[in-house]
Amino acid sequence: MRKPLCMFGLVSEGRAGRRLLVCAALLLGLAGCQTGGGGADDSSSSTSTLPEAPARSTSLADAYYVTEFDADAVRAVRNATRFVAQTLTIDYTFTGNPLLSGVTMLQNAFEASRIEYAHSVGLSGAGQTVAINDTSIDLSHPEFAGKTVSTSGTTTAADFHGTAVASILAGSATSGDMMGVAPGANLHIGQVDFSVGVTFDTLSRYFDDARAMGAIANSNSWNFIGATFANTDYSSFNSGGRATLLTALRNYAQGGVIIFGVQNDFGATSVNQMNGLPLAYPDLQQSWIAGMSAVPIMENGVILSARRQSAPCNEAGPYCLAANGTVLVADTSSGAGSYTIVSGTSFVAPQIAGAVALLAEAFPNLTPQQLRDRLLVTADNSWFAAEGTVEFEGGLTHGYNSEFGHGFMDLQAALLPIGQVAVPLEGGTVQPVSVPIVLAGGASGDALVQGLAAQGIFVTDALGAAFSTRAANLTAQLPRIEDNADQLYTAMDLDQFAAISARHAALSGGASSLVPGAASLMPAQATAATFAGLDSMDIPFAAAGSGAEQDATAGTWLLRTYAPRADDDTESVGLGLVHRRDIGRFGLEFGVEMARSEGSMLGIYVPGALEQMHTDTLSVQAGLGWRLSADVGLHARAEWGFADGPGAGVIDSFNAVEFTSYEIGIDTRGLLASNDVLSLSARAPLAISSGNANLRLATGLSPGGGVTFSSVPVGLTPEDRQIDLALDYLSPLGRATSFGLGLRRSWNYGHIAGETGLNAVAVLQHRF
Repeated sequence: MRKPLCMFGLVSEGRAGRRLLVCAALLLGLAGCQTGGGGADDSSSSTSTLPEAPARSTSLADAYYVTEFDADAVRAVRNATRFVAQTLTIDYTFTGNPLLSGVTMLQNAFEASRIEYAHSVGLSGAGQTVAINDTSIDLSHPEFAGKTVSTSGTTTAADFHGTAVASILAGSATSGDMMGVAPGANLHIGQVDFSVGVTFDTLSRYFDDARAMGAIANSNSWNFIGATFANTDYSSFNSGGRATLLTALRNYAQGGVIIFGVQNDFGATSVNQMNGLPLAYPDLQQSWIAGMSAVPIMENGVILSARRQSAPCNEAGPYCLAANGTVLVADTSSGAGSYTIVSGTSFVAPQIAGAVALLAEAFPNLTPQQLRDRLLVTADNSWFAAEGTVEFEGGLTHGYNSEFGHGFMDLQAALLPIGQVAVPLEGGTVQPVSVPIVLAGGASGDALVQGLAAQGIFVTDALGAAFSTRAANLTAQLPRIEDNADQLYTAMDLDQFAAISARHAALSGGASSLVPGAASLMPAQATAATFAGLDSMDIPFAAAGSGAEQDATAGTWLLRTYAPRADDDTESVGLGLVHRRDIGRFGLEFGVEMARSEGSMLGIYVPGALEQMHTDTLSVQAGLGWRLSADVGLHARAEWGFADGPGAGVIDSFNAVEFTSYEIGIDTRGLLASNDVLSLSARAPLAISSGNANLRLATGLSPGGGVTFSSVPVGLTPEDRQIDLALDYLSPLGRATSFGLGLRRSWNYGHIAGETGLNAVAVLQHRF
């Protein structure tokens, strides 16, 4: 049995009282490892302390929708004492590396991987377990105070290396002088005694134990002495103890990410044997990361270049990540609670494992393989030329080279949405977030937006990560359309002399006391059909009594038909029945109306599903006119109805939707000039008065990783209704010329609190 070799050496003072050590990836001599038959059985009786694997969190609050980071929060993490502890001035001459000879650098390994961004949003790896196969650790060190640590195997006499690795992975954020990448993570230690060797069966059991624990990542800083991908016959892993280890690795890879550091041999031309396994057995590659060490050259947080410390990634480039392996770690050789500075890929692997734990906390719906892909596809490769690309889920590609792999690990980018972000819809389809799930407005005002303000919803990115956001962020309020042009066209279409005559007749008793609502420059939306943009045509078909005067005053029945405007190609239609009658000074009007408008529910639209939507309305209307004198009259109108229609997209259904509109006003003639007419009215335009929409939204995550949907009822009644004050003035200026002026002041315009509107039209009309 060959003795294990760990390359440690006192090199220089990194800071007062703290030694700088260079640690190669631990090299294991395994019994029988030089033969094709595999190693001997592990004769020692090791015990395992394995608590049950924790359930993975699925609550909405545990997912982070990060579209940007709070600069102050990030700065606070960078300035925190335990983060600053990794800011080191290092003389790299000790490495013997020609790229680093005579180089002294100020560096922070955590900043190079942008770990502060994860910590700034509260991520710590809480609820996650990470496994390490290394020496025992010193649990009395302050970095492990209060931490849940389980073990496999027997305690080893040496504990420096395991303690150092565990501290940079999960050192406490509240105890001691430093912290790990994932300070909230739990640890499982597969205790390896490198002084006496270790068997394949023991290593296999440690991977099995980590799998049983539910460990999301497994950090390894060991390899077989001198073995590389180039000099290994991987068929030796098809039998004996190596086959047992391969099986254990494959089993673990189904539910966790395996990380191995590359060797620290700067001149190596082939990656170490363990990191070559995914090339020989490609099914491992989707769960494997090789870690190499490099020192980044940074300016204002941007990596400009890097100087390699370790071996290059070599053949493992397609699944390799870079990180800075020179870090401050917990020490066991200089007294209780001491620290030292170390360097090597032994301390890259745990940084990557800690990053996996942070992502697992942030994205509980992702598989370990998706977490691994997330780190690779977001790695910072902007500072080197790629030699090849890897294609990931969703058609995403990322460049790599044989020296630095995919580049430096970048947790800032890994936490942000990657590729196209979409809203999951029931039925397995998705909708890009660039398209609103609902366009709110019309008779509901901003009720939908307000109703969804506190409602959480999940969206997913191209790699399947779920991000929580507010559903209101994914809706849009219909843009305010200033209708001055439409008002002007309506005013220009009005026959002013006919309107003046109709008003005179109503006030003088020559016609119904109810002044025609359409005889205005700025008429109100009279009914649900006109709200839908339909044009009406009245067809008188029955009258009480006989003669023209009786037709006008005694009682008239009208059939009112509605059709789309000339520029509208929808199949919207409407039909109404209206009865008018005068009783003395009072004019009465009653009507019932049915209409169907295509494409929306009273102005609520679902983009991409307009052809599936329509509104069926049934309403009753009433009007009252009262002649106070030959020159003054009052009028009032009201409508009440209910609407129904199918849902579409995220809207499953509309329920018990009712709507109303009101108007009251005064009409005069001869007030400012002979034969002029003036009306002043207060209006409450058509608005939904009760009812709700039932939305099916992605509001949860299933244990299997998919999003789950639930019904979310949202009221459609606007909190603040639009109120208009309208003035309408018409005056003849001669036998063929007339002048009209219309003004309308609106409060809570569009049924949105605080919005205001002002419309004005003036028309000079001449008959030829």
